[in-house]
Amino acid sequence: MTTDEEEYAKKLGSYIRKLREEKGLSQECLAKETGSTRSHISKIENGKVKLYGHTFDQIFRVLGKTLEEVTLELDKWVKNKFDNEFYELWDLSSGDIKIFEVGLKKLKNNEIYDKNTVYYKQAVALCDAIILRKNEEYKKALDIAYEALDISKPILTKCDKNKRGREINFKYIEVTPLGNVEYKLLICIAHSKRLLKLLPEAIEIFESCKKSLELEEVSLETRHRIQSTVFHSLSNLLINEKRYEYAIAIAKEGKELCEKMKIYDNLGEITYNIAAAYLYLGNTEVGMEYIKESREIFLIHKDIDKANMVYGFLKEKFGIELH
Repeated sequence: MTTDEEEYAKKLGSYIRKLREEKGLSQECLAKETGSTRSHISKIENGKVKLYGHTFDQIFRVLGKTLEEVTLELDKWVKNKFDNEFYELWDLSSGDIKIFEVGLKKLKNNEIYDKNTVYYKQAVALCDAIILRKNEEYKKALDIAYEALDISKPILTKCDKNKRGREINFKYIEVTPLGNVEYKLLICIAHSKRLLKLLPEAIEIFESCKKSLELEEVSLETRHRIQSTVFHSLSNLLINEKRYEYAIAIAKEGKELCEKMKIYDNLGEITYNIAAAYLYLGNTEVGMEYIKESREIFLIHKDIDKANMVYGFLKEKFGIELH
């Protein structure tokens, strides 16, 4: 088989396995129904042999699919499978780096995915950048994330002849909706800049993402989840820069969005940022109200570590002890 034929055979074989398992059929049963052997069905599902006309028709007749349906559904199924695996991996990005690395290796080793697509390249680059960032290789993480953005949006970045590295063309971002993975790459870049103590640049990226997301045409759920991350990260950076009033305005906007759309991923953190900004401004009464609310949100969602962090922050920064 040619390379293209091998890739198609692996993709089709995985799809057949998925349909067979959904039907509750064993390989032996499918072989019997199609006049084949279990060994041959195994080779088909593993992409080891080409699937010819008569065998193709027999297998998909038993599985309840027509040629037209298979043609229409196959690529969509592979895309959905990749999305699910990628987002499951993304959910692990804030946890144990070892588990994340194992998941990324599994993603890269799955042979049914088209590794030449922009989406695949950017998703994998994003994961590589996250690993580098967690290993404190912030400059390398920046390079990988910038290069991944260049694949689809070369106008997003520009070379600075006075120094190595690139800067984002923020005006372009502000008026141009991006893809889900591209936003995640920008967020990764901003966090890497934050860790490199380039806070004004990181803030500018988040502000640009916020403006661009208001024009976004992806699903509302996807857009709102990215927005909640931007509100959390931007308000946190503004607090670090002692821009407390602006941080409160941004965090309250994010809190309202999370509550309205029932997105709880960043609600506790955003509420905590409101509290911190008020406390730094000396408004202890209002700050304590938000402190208690943020702790309650963490406890409701059984995040004990973050709930304890809230009281730890009070004691460390302001000498206030609550029990």
